[in-house]
Amino acid sequence: MRHLLIISILLFLFCSFRLKPECINEKDNFRIFPNSWTMLERDSIGYLVYAPCDGSTPKIYIEKDSTLILQWQLEKSEFKIKEITKTKNNIYLINCYGTFENNTLIANDQNIIFQIKLVDKKRNLYLWSWLTDFGEHLNIMDTTKWVMTPTKYVDKFRKIDNPCPTEMKVEKRFLPIEFNE
Repeated sequence: MRHLLIISILLFLFCSFRLKPECINEKDNFRIFPNSWTMLERDSIGYLVYAPCDGSTPKIYIEKDSTLILQWQLEKSEFKIKEITKTKNNIYLINCYGTFENNTLIANDQNIIFQIKLVDKKRNLYLWSWLTDFGEHLNIMDTTKWVMTPTKYVDKFRKIDNPCPTEMKVEKRFLPIEFNE
């Protein structure tokens, strides 16, 4: 019985230590973690960078003042970074708060955690996911997922442009994300 108790305590300590996220020190935040990311789409040939007719290719920027800028196709959202952690299984978590416009806080009640998982090391593909709140009046919350690559690697991917110099065109449709969180 005594041995069972000791084994249980050791197992608990081992699991607790193993699963604890590692905080990335503030100085290393911007040296280790890429500060510019570009969203990729997937078609029957593979992953590509898509330039839509209306707006621009979605991107995520991490600024030196600890601001995360989520550049959607037509607009942007800004959040302040509380911390960036890396779990033992190499998943990064970026804990952010607030919604900002031009460095001015417009909503303090929003807390958002971005999860970044390397899904294909050879092609530098990362799955970014986060819970998106579409507003109290809509009562809808959904997990948003984007396959992204650090912007320095975008030249390794095909590009598809959907130009619309005189009139709006329907945006192209792509295959769903093949990776799980």
